[in-house]
Amino acid sequence: MTVGKTKVCSKCRQELDLSEFHKNSLRKDGYNNYCKSCKKVIDRKCYLKSFFKYACNRARYHAKEYKVNYDLDEIYLESIWDGNCAIYQTPIKKGVQQKSPHAPELDRIIPSLGYTKGNCAWVSSKANRIKADGDYIDHLLIAGYLLEHESKTRRRAA
Repeated sequence: MTVGKTKVCSKCRQELDLSEFHKNSLRKDGYNNYCKSCKKVIDRKCYLKSFFKYACNRARYHAKEYKVNYDLDEIYLESIWDGNCAIYQTPIKKGVQQKSPHAPELDRIIPSLGYTKGNCAWVSSKANRIKADGDYIDHLLIAGYLLEHESKTRRRAA
């Protein structure tokens, strides 16, 4: 614990306890120049500015992991971005927490074709979770089951 020891944040210019700074072995005093809250704001701005670059890197990583093709680039990912889920046509927003149903995710329309131009779309995390790795036959079977179940439930309720 660093009780009593303080440092001035280079961003907000506040004198704060060392516990408010991340450790950094490369710095002379062993702590970052920015306090944790300023660093969080800086990191978020950087992430939003480089959103498509990070998405490209994630897709490349997943392509290797799933052993599928990959030919995407930042310019292409930005060109297919319109701020709406391709499935629900509801707004999706860069920087939203991944746990949110409105977080953007890059979907492989036909999973076996990989992360390739023409086979990817921006969808909400909710749509991507529902879609998962199923194909249209899987989804028709699920839809048929749900329709049948709903009609049985409505007949019982009437």
